[in-house]
Amino acid sequence: MVGASLELLMESQAPFVAALVVASQAGPELQGTLGSLLAQDYEALGLVVAATPATQGAVEALLAGRPDTKVVALDEDRGFGAGINVAAAAVPEAAFLLLCHDDVALASDAVHLMVEESFRSNAAVVTPKIVSVEDHRILLHVGQSIDHHATIVERVLPGEIDQGQHDAARDVFVAPGSATLIRGDLFATLGGFDERYVAMGDDLE
Repeated sequence: MVGASLELLMESQAPFVAALVVASQAGPELQGTLGSLLAQDYEALGLVVAATPATQGAVEALLAGRPDTKVVALDEDRGFGAGINVAAAAVPEAAFLLLCHDDVALASDAVHLMVEESFRSNAAVVTPKIVSVEDHRILLHVGQSIDHHATIVERVLPGEIDQGQHDAARDVFVAPGSATLIRGDLFATLGGFDERYVAMGDDLE
């Protein structure tokens, strides 16, 4: 399905997943993020990038000639949540939304594994295991919790090595915002992100 238009992807037998990226800065991290999404092995994946004035030109150049992508221009950078809300409005038919920061790189099978887990666990929100881009052995997030002050608490130790100890699917309180799969109808019912959260707290909200 590589190169198929967004309209054709929506008609695929597999649930249509729209990957949404808020491009707040141009550079190698953004290029890596978009490249990893375009390399996914999931057949019904489209890509929508909400680009700020500072990144629109770079995003359009990176996605030139890709009918399975769409660039949505933002008037200004009002934060991740606001950008995701704009991008989500461009694909209201999506069965799932994959919400991505512009500095993550997904393994090529990440999307299909998250969709499978959503159905297997009847989960409306799925978060993957997140490792360091510099050293894939180092765990960064495996979901998160909060304490009684509503402060984020990590479920891994600093510098913890991935030895498969967190590979089992389990319920977590917070899905870190780096890459989160959420059912499209749930996102719409919730009204998207609260746009008052500009830099921190949007994933917990």
